[in-house]
Amino acid sequence: MIVPALCAGVFVVGTSEYPVAGLLPQVGTSLHLSVGTAGQAVTVYALDVVIGGPR
Repeated sequence: MIVPALCAGVFVVGTSEYPVAGLLPQVGTSLHLSVGTAGQAVTVYALDVVIGGPR
C-alpha cells in the first residue's frame, strides 16, 4: 500500500509545475512582475522539490 501512495505523491508533486507554466502571464501581471521573473518562481519550486524530496 505504501508504494502506490508514494508513486501518487511523486506524480502530483512532479506535475504541479505544468499548470502554473500556462498561467505565467497572469501571475506576473497580478504580482507586478515580468513573465521571466514569474517563471523563475517555478524554477525555484522545481529545484526545491529536487533538493528537498525524499531520497
